[in-house]
Amino acid sequence: MRRWLWFAGGGIVVLFLIAIIPAIHAVSTGSSGADAPRSHIASTAPVSTVSTTAVKDQRVVGHWIGFGNPATGVVITAQPILDIAPDGNYLIAYQNSDLPIERGAFEAEDGKWKLASRDGRHDEGSYQFSNEATLVMTGKDGQMNWMRLATESKQAKLKASGIDPRHAKITQLAAIAREAVKKWRPDAVLVAIQTMNPQNDGAINLLTAGMFTQFSFYSPSADNGAIVFISAFAEPTLSATGTKVSPYTKAIPDKFLDLTDAMVEARKDGYRQHIVRAEMHYFAKHNREYRFAWMIMGDGQINDGDNTYCIDATNKQTFCQADILDSETNAPEGPSQPDGHWMRDGLQYSATFTAENEIIWQMLPLQIKLHGAAKPIEVTIPIRPYSDDDRERILPMKPDGSWSMQKISSGAGPLHVPTGEERRIFRTVYGDQMIPVEVPPYFVICSDVPKNSKPAREAVQHEIERLYDDPNWGGEMQSEEARQQQQNQQQQNQSRSRVRM
Repeated sequence: MRRWLWFAGGGIVVLFLIAIIPAIHAVSTGSSGADAPRSHIASTAPVSTVSTTAVKDQRVVGHWIGFGNPATGVVITAQPILDIAPDGNYLIAYQNSDLPIERGAFEAEDGKWKLASRDGRHDEGSYQFSNEATLVMTGKDGQMNWMRLATESKQAKLKASGIDPRHAKITQLAAIAREAVKKWRPDAVLVAIQTMNPQNDGAINLLTAGMFTQFSFYSPSADNGAIVFISAFAEPTLSATGTKVSPYTKAIPDKFLDLTDAMVEARKDGYRQHIVRAEMHYFAKHNREYRFAWMIMGDGQINDGDNTYCIDATNKQTFCQADILDSETNAPEGPSQPDGHWMRDGLQYSATFTAENEIIWQMLPLQIKLHGAAKPIEVTIPIRPYSDDDRERILPMKPDGSWSMQKISSGAGPLHVPTGEERRIFRTVYGDQMIPVEVPPYFVICSDVPKNSKPAREAVQHEIERLYDDPNWGGEMQSEEARQQQQNQQQQNQSRSRVRM
């Protein structure tokens, strides 16, 4: 619930900013009938050449936002930003659009302008000022009105930042945000990062997702917060609300894993989802040490059950979402298997567990004798993830804050078929030791069988599947006390049946 409130609060700021700057881009509606997105001064035919020299009419220098004029054949469908530097370099970028950024040389003198882009596009026309803040330009595709956003060019600042507006890194943007927030509160610390619709490699297109990438800060002295957004020209916008903007108050380390690097690890681990959201802050589960981590969420279009990827932002350790978020219930998720076979709930097995890579899982070790083998091999069956209550018993905290691992015995089950996310973690830990089987949980772990030994792996598969179908196998594993309890229960069921008859 706390996380939902944070997202909702951020959403209010985002919607407000979007209302100020709508998403549009220029399309020619002239007699040519072209319908592809084009610049306000677009023309494919070479007109003239322009060298990069100081602009004669320095009034055109600055940062402009464009608005079309349908009456003259220009309809706006993606908001163009025109930046003209004093030395004649220009840049055109489109907000909320995947259109490429255009750079080149621009010249203006005595009401005439012309440009030459670096990719070979040329155009020219006339211009006039309606007032100091409005520039009217006429080109091959009609008339375009430009409203001044700033008198100075922002290209130098963008170049100095080293940021590619279409492929920015979160760590780069965080550095800008941290510097900007010092003017607001010197003690303010970055506590959370959230981005919506990043690129699939984890980079941020500031032209399309800049307003959906927010950096949340907390000031201990004022006990309130601020949100910072970074524009496509590497400029921060700070919004201070007078209240906390995030439920998190612990400072994100100065150096942390960039989202692009997190996605490299995710793809290595077999995470295939298209990213729709990512957030990074500290996660503090009850009675466990907090950790800073990226939680990456996919759109679920790939139906493999692996929608969320979690990775520590300080050491690249991967883990399951359940290891950092408090579960709503202590009962393990997933269906129990039907009564009548060896994995039903209540049978008392001496189960072990593994804690590698944050897998806290009930595991059932078996000794299996393969045909022709001199000695049995050990096969481990994953049963279920331990509940939060079980974990507190397994990993109690010592007075010094460290953890001590305790081995416990508990009833095996109910069987939980690992989700896609959990299977990925198992693959990360056990790799080729995982052997697929045709029965739940659909894989077992065996370190005694090499990957390239197909006959041995098939023999393990066959033996596990045979045991699964053996109704007597479970009874052999029960303690005498458990067997007696089961017999008493069966007698009670029979007595009830006789009474009903």
